[in-house]
Amino acid sequence: MRSVGFLVILSLWVGAFETHCKSCHGMERQLHIFMHRYTLKYSSKERIQKAMFEYMKNPQASNSIMPLGFITRWGVKKPTTLSDKALKEAIEEYYHRYNLSKVWQ
Repeated sequence: MRSVGFLVILSLWVGAFETHCKSCHGMERQLHIFMHRYTLKYSSKERIQKAMFEYMKNPQASNSIMPLGFITRWGVKKPTTLSDKALKEAIEEYYHRYNLSKVWQ
C-alpha cells in the first residue's frame, strides 16, 4: 500500500510528460522526429500544441502527423487518460524540451 502512495507522489513530482509520454516514447530521436513533423505541419507553438492536444484526446489517422505506412503498421494510439490540465502540462513540457528553435540556436 505504501508503494502505491509513493508512485502517486513520484508521478506528481516527475510530471505527466515523464510518466505518460516519455515512458513509452523514451528514445530521444523518436521525440525529435515527432516534433519535427509537428513543426513542418503546424509551424507555430500554439498550433502545434493545439494539434497535439486534439490528437491525444481523439487519435485518428486523419489527425495524425505520421505517414500512412506508420499508421498501417503500428495503428493509432488509444485516447489519453490524462486530465485536460495534465495533458496540457505534458504537451508544454514536451514542446519546451524538443521544439526546433533549440536545435537552430
